[in-house]
Amino acid sequence: MGKDETPLVTPESQRDRDKVMFDSLRLALGDTQSMIRGYDQKAQVLVAVLTFAVGTLGKAIEEEHPAAWLVALSFIAVTAAFLSCAAVLYPRAPGMKAHKQPDFAPSDTYYLPPTLVKMELRDLVARVRATDWVTELVYELQKLATVRQRKAYWFRWAFISTGVAVLGLFGILMIA
Repeated sequence: MGKDETPLVTPESQRDRDKVMFDSLRLALGDTQSMIRGYDQKAQVLVAVLTFAVGTLGKAIEEEHPAAWLVALSFIAVTAAFLSCAAVLYPRAPGMKAHKQPDFAPSDTYYLPPTLVKMELRDLVARVRATDWVTELVYELQKLATVRQRKAYWFRWAFISTGVAVLGLFGILMIA
């Protein structure tokens, strides 16, 4: 092949490239969803640990523990941990307005909103066929990645505050 010749893209090779691209996007979406579920499960474990911590903390408050500052620190840490776990488990829906491009309006055919669920089947099929799937899937991946990042942020704080609470409760038990 000379300098001036460009390689030909055959329909078969383009189809193979498209298949790899769509498979990669599908795997990326699946991996991101798995990570989101993982953060949810880890936060649920922390909530279980905190439930036991509340019992120990309640007993220390009831018995008027001599290290009141440690009880107060543990109370604040347990409260912060519960709130952080709640932020992991119930994140706000990400606002994608900042990510939207002026020439792109999602067709909402990957996750059907209630209005499209009620749409006539023929109209919905036409809408799905008209979807630019690469753009739609990348847009959904962006939304899921935003949720994943928020969950990771709040889980980090839930883990740190749970650690502080457990150390404080350990101190309370050792002083008692």
